[in-house]
Amino acid sequence: MIIRFTFKLAIHFAILIFIFSIVGWVLLHYTQNNFSLVLNPNQSTLVLGNSHPECAVNDVKYPTIKNLARSAEPLYYTQYKLKWLLKWNPQVKKVFVELSENQLESRMKEWIWSEESLQRHTISLLPFLDLEHHLKAFEQRGFYYIGDLLLAMKRLISGVLICDEQDFFDHLDWGGFQEQNGIHLKKLENAQDKPAQEPLNPDEDNLSGLREISRMGKEAGVEIVFIRCPYHKSAQCNFENAYLQFFHDQPELKFMDFKNFDLNDDCFFDEYHLNGKGAQIFTAYFTQFSGLERKH
Repeated sequence: MIIRFTFKLAIHFAILIFIFSIVGWVLLHYTQNNFSLVLNPNQSTLVLGNSHPECAVNDVKYPTIKNLARSAEPLYYTQYKLKWLLKWNPQVKKVFVELSENQLESRMKEWIWSEESLQRHTISLLPFLDLEHHLKAFEQRGFYYIGDLLLAMKRLISGVLICDEQDFFDHLDWGGFQEQNGIHLKKLENAQDKPAQEPLNPDEDNLSGLREISRMGKEAGVEIVFIRCPYHKSAQCNFENAYLQFFHDQPELKFMDFKNFDLNDDCFFDEYHLNGKGAQIFTAYFTQFSGLERKH
C-alpha cells in the first residue's frame, strides 16, 4: 500500500515537473523573442557593476552613456546582462565595469549563491540565464531552487502581462543611476592604520565572470574598461596591495582607478558611495577624462 502510494506520488511529481518545464520553456522563449532592452542609437557607452557606479555615474546629462549598474551585483551576474545588452545594441563600443575589491574576494560566493542573492538575481535575469547557471544553482540550493524559479516566473509573468518593452526591464530591475541624499560618513578610529596586506582569494565563479566579460568584449570589438569609483579617505582597504597586484599581473585588463579622486566630505554618502553632489562632480570629470559627450 505504502509502495503504491509512493509510486503514484512520484508519478504525479514527475508530471508536474514536466508541465512546469514545458510552460517555463515557452515563457522564457517568448520573453527572449519579444522583450529587449534597446538603448537610444547614440548611447554607445555602458556603465555596469555594483552600487559604486550606481551611485557615482549620473548619466542624465550625457546622451551617449547608459548606466545600468545595480547594487550588490557580482560580476558573475553582470556577464549575463552584458551578453544580451551587446546582442541588442550593436552601437555599443565601450563598456565601463566596476571592479572594486569585494569583487575579488572569496565572499562573492555568498553574494552569488545565497538564498537572498540567488532569488534576487533569478527574478531579474531569469529569461537570460543559461543551462550551466541553472545546474550550478541547483547544485548549491537543491530543490529549494525550484521555489526560487517559481518566484521568478511569477514576477516574469506579471511583467509580460502589464509592461511594455522598456518598462519590462525596470520591472525586473536591471539597474540605473540612484542618487543618494545626505552624508552618512562613519568616523573610523585609526582607519589609516588598518592593514593593507590581506591576500585576495577570488571566488572562481566571479573570476570566470570577469574573464567572460573580457572575452565578450574582444569578440564583439567592444572596449572593456574596468574601473574603481572614488572612496572616502577613511575607507578601509585591507586588500589594497593584493588588489593592485592583481591588475599588475594581468596587463591585458584595461583599468582606470578613481579611488583617490579628490572630493570633499560633503560629496560622500558613506565611505564607499557618493551622494548626489559627489556624483555630479565625479561624472563631469569621468566623462571628460573618458572623452564622452555631454548634452548641451
